[in-house]
Amino acid sequence: MPRHPLAGSERAAMPGARVLAKADPAERLEATVVLRHRQHEALQEKVRRLSTADNAERHLTHIEYAQQFGADPADVDALRQFASRHGLAVVEEHPARRTIVLSGAVAQFNAAFGVDLEQFEHDGGTYRGRTGRIHLPDELNGVITAVLGLDNRPQARPHFRPRTPQGDVRWRALAAASAASFTPTELANLYNFPPGTGQGESIAIVELGGGYRTADLRSYFSELQVAQPRVTAISVDHGRNQPTGDPNGPDGEVMLDIEVAGAIAPMRRSLSTSHRTPMRASSTQSLRRFTTRRTNRQLYRSAGAPPNPHGPNRR
Repeated sequence: MPRHPLAGSERAAMPGARVLAKADPAERLEATVVLRHRQHEALQEKVRRLSTADNAERHLTHIEYAQQFGADPADVDALRQFASRHGLAVVEEHPARRTIVLSGAVAQFNAAFGVDLEQFEHDGGTYRGRTGRIHLPDELNGVITAVLGLDNRPQARPHFRPRTPQGDVRWRALAAASAASFTPTELANLYNFPPGTGQGESIAIVELGGGYRTADLRSYFSELQVAQPRVTAISVDHGRNQPTGDPNGPDGEVMLDIEVAGAIAPMRRSLSTSHRTPMRASSTQSLRRFTTRRTNRQLYRSAGAPPNPHGPNRR
């Protein structure tokens, strides 16, 4: 039985939520386990020197960072053995990100991490959650820094603000006469956006839902007379490019992100869109995935709300 509480893993139910029942013990889920850095003190010193603009301190390449500060192979092996003892499958490993994704049933995760997953109901719907802390065995105490995905309550929400339709004929006429719209390139000129084309760069965009259609992008950039960007959709935690067809919903946000980035930086190498669910584990996976990709040097997160303020959000 795990004995050591994981620091920072305390969870409380959402305000007004009530327990419906125990989570189905056979329900399948995936959880992301985050391991400690190698040479943690050396990493802190490296960051300190970089933050003080020490000219003698150079930035590390992705490969150098992985070799010096990624997950220790001994820690990875210890987690593999722990997972095997509890019947959990390792579905993904990434030592540079220090993450291992485990798959299994609710009953197996309950036993492995000393939690009691339950089904909750609240004003916004239902979620699988827990209260209290995650617990670790002796051999993983201090090795694991986070376990993400056991609790699937939403951690962010989009803030779409479509214009309210007006039924007044006179209002419509006045609006038509005075309305003005601007392309991204026009706005860049108006705001004195720094010169440059983004040549050789790649941009990563984290999306919370919806998607894009290649035909719509082709039409937009053709009308703008700007080369269409090469867009790659990357799935995180089974999220995917899934356009809804509603321009006032998440599709409008996704398209806007791609159109602005593609128009203002027309010679960038590529755009990558990360499609995920608004869960904490998915958010963390998106950030870790893009910051350890050697092709991405710019990262943008699309519309959303701050993390849920009710209780800790780290796990």
